[in-house]
Amino acid sequence: MGNSMPCRCGRCNRVLRSAEAIEVGLGSSCCRKATGKTIKQVLKERREEAAREAADGNEIE
Repeated sequence: MGNSMPCRCGRCNRVLRSAEAIEVGLGSSCCRKATGKTIKQVLKERREEAAREAADGNEIE
């Protein structure tokens, strides 16, 4: 209880608080600096890519 390590930003090492930031691995400012996009934009692109890959995988079988 309470012994888990906090998730930290991969760029500046600050503690990440939101679930979205934890999923991306970057805080909001660092995400914009590193990718030029917001966390929500990065997550949307990742989910769209995963959906395309899943659809491509289903077509092959």
